Amino acid sequence: MNCLNKSPVVMQTKFKHQCAKLTANALNQIKGQSLFVSYAIEATVAMTKSIKTIHGEKCGNNIGICQRLNEVALNYFYNKLHNLEYSLVNDLEEFNLSRLYQTQESEFENKKIGNSPVYGVYNYQMINSSSGNNFDFKKHFLSLFYIKEKIMTNFECLNVGHFQNQTLELFKNNLKFYKADGSEIFQFPVAQCEAGKQCKKCQKIKERTFYIPGDYIVVVEISIHDKGKTFLSCSEIRQTIGLELALGAVYIVNKFNQKKSIYSKTFLNKTIGVLVIDTCNDPLLIQRQVLNLQENNDIYSRILGFVGDIGSSSTVKFAEVTGALKHPHVGFASTTYLLTDRNKFPFFARVSMEMAKQAEGMVQMAELIGANYVQIIYSSGEYGEAGKLFIQEFVRKYSICIAQTPIEVPEGSTYYNILPRLRKKPHARVVFVILRSHVGPAVMKSINEEMTAGEFLFIGTEAWGSRSDYLKLNLEGSISFSQYLQQDPDFELFLQRQKPQVTEQNPWLLDFFQKRLNCYFPWSFDKTMSRECNDADLLTSVGTLDPWIPYMMRAVESLLFGTDVSLKMLCGENGGICEEYRRNPSLVMKNIRDVRLNDKNVFSSKGDGTLGYTIYNIQKDQNNPLLLVYKKCKVGTLTANGRLEVTKRDLANIGEPSLCPNSQACDCNGNNTEISSSESGQNGYFYPTIVLAAVISFTILVGLIVIIVKYCRLYGICKDKTYLNATHGNDVYEDPNHLTHM
Repeated sequence: MNCLNKSPVVMQTKFKHQCAKLTANALNQIKGQSLFVSYAIEATVAMTKSIKTIHGEKCGNNIGICQRLNEVALNYFYNKLHNLEYSLVNDLEEFNLSRLYQTQESEFENKKIGNSPVYGVYNYQMINSSSGNNFDFKKHFLSLFYIKEKIMTNFECLNVGHFQNQTLELFKNNLKFYKADGSEIFQFPVAQCEAGKQCKKCQKIKERTFYIPGDYIVVVEISIHDKGKTFLSCSEIRQTIGLELALGAVYIVNKFNQKKSIYSKTFLNKTIGVLVIDTCNDPLLIQRQVLNLQENNDIYSRILGFVGDIGSSSTVKFAEVTGALKHPHVGFASTTYLLTDRNKFPFFARVSMEMAKQAEGMVQMAELIGANYVQIIYSSGEYGEAGKLFIQEFVRKYSICIAQTPIEVPEGSTYYNILPRLRKKPHARVVFVILRSHVGPAVMKSINEEMTAGEFLFIGTEAWGSRSDYLKLNLEGSISFSQYLQQDPDFELFLQRQKPQVTEQNPWLLDFFQKRLNCYFPWSFDKTMSRECNDADLLTSVGTLDPWIPYMMRAVESLLFGTDVSLKMLCGENGGICEEYRRNPSLVMKNIRDVRLNDKNVFSSKGDGTLGYTIYNIQKDQNNPLLLVYKKCKVGTLTANGRLEVTKRDLANIGEPSLCPNSQACDCNGNNTEISSSESGQNGYFYPTIVLAAVISFTILVGLIVIIVKYCRLYGICKDKTYLNATHGNDVYEDPNHLTHM
């Protein structure tokens, strides 16, 4: 319904259909005007003036379409249209616009595409309240299009706000609401979903994107939800290591748009937009998402580059597609060694360090504390697999033995069976932990609940880092590596302002807050939580900032600083994204890799991170022994070139040595061996003895078969029995010659 009209009925005139120009008298008799008339006029003026301007630039005084006009790129035309200023008075002099628009001519001056309010907000209100409780609202609206105009005089459409630049401004004091009987409600209506229920029919389909418009666009691919159980599906929203990382990217984009400090001379009069895409931690989904972007030319033509994802498996697949499309891509968390190959990934760089140096540092740490007998638990997928392989490689170099087959931990599996498997090798106290960021806390929680203090000592990767989730009583003494960057103090204030609103544009914010705080907001359609959220909840909603947030920020900064230099170099100061920019992805990538922040190179010559690792040790708080903390004064570092620098005396609660129980348990020259379940040898059965017995038994069995076959053939017992021949067709049967070569 067009609320600007006095009547919701279709615009009427007393004139027959004709092509003649309407007179002033005829215009005065038009009852109402479609809202879209003004939009149609403005669109026509903008389009024709853009074409006329470009025609003048390309064709001069020539009449008609010249060859140079035909060759104009779509991006060039779009930029011209986007920056066009026009006047509906000067460009349409022959029209009486104030009559046609039913407004003042002053409103038509100096217009530009998209700079006028997109929507006016109106509230349908009763003028005459004398009808009171006798007025049937349901009947009124059901008969709305059939009643006479005079009945409508009891109502009016009051302007109560407007929606412009993605922001709703609402004059709440002017709003009125009514019950079905016509009586006024003196408070804002809330969602009608009852407490304790989930109103699925009213809930929106889960969105996979969040878009903030801009002249240029940074695409951020990040796991907001976990991977679903079915193909290309998503499950629950992540309470950590998800949305807050995406907000870190938005925070940096805002800084570039504010043009202050080090960002003041970037992108000149252009704005940066951001498109956040939820990958749901699915490598296949992320590839499809990037390819689908090509179908939206308006977005795709303005993309400066890509950032993400957090997981190694998904980042590898992500980089394969961005590399094929020759788009700059900056990772912020992936550590897989695969991404060091610049022949395969020429347009990729990452802020994080690669896994190999960290794995060797972890093995060096085990050697430093006197361990030569260890175990490994690792996540399924590229991250865990790569870490496990590097650990297995480096233990040989440092004469350390792996007690048993590394324990793989699939995501979502039963984590309580891990500790019993570790206990099969109790002498291998040192355990290398290579678990993904969102998996590790749940795994270590289950181990901590059943483990006794000091039973095992864990050495964790950067995914463990300095996260508070691991500060468990029985994990005291554990050592972790962390890729550490200082948090931006203003970002916490930014997060505190990210509160769910009824008109919130971010599709994940409400669900994120409800899951994290375990409460619901009044307008929510999911009220399965036990209580309603309050102001005190929002004050504590930020919590501990994830260590990967500053890495996300640095990745976005590096991409934008590098692309800004490239645009100025290839397209000029105000040129937008030109063809030269697209034709020179190697130069763009070089400019990104050359970025320096705080007077330090962000990337190595190979495009990997340069920050190294900080090493932590879980200890009791000196002021409160009941609390566990990470050693505030770091116990050591692992430099970017792989040098371990640790002060051993700062390590606490390392416990008993992790040593081979006897000479037969493992080859301490690095040839790792699976041994029997009895490490101590108390039963007298060692692995070499078992192997020797097996060989002797097998030899005796082969000898018996040979004797039986010869006996059978000598006495003709097996005559015409083809199943004892050496071969039959292409199959190998019980041939003694074959058996001796098995």
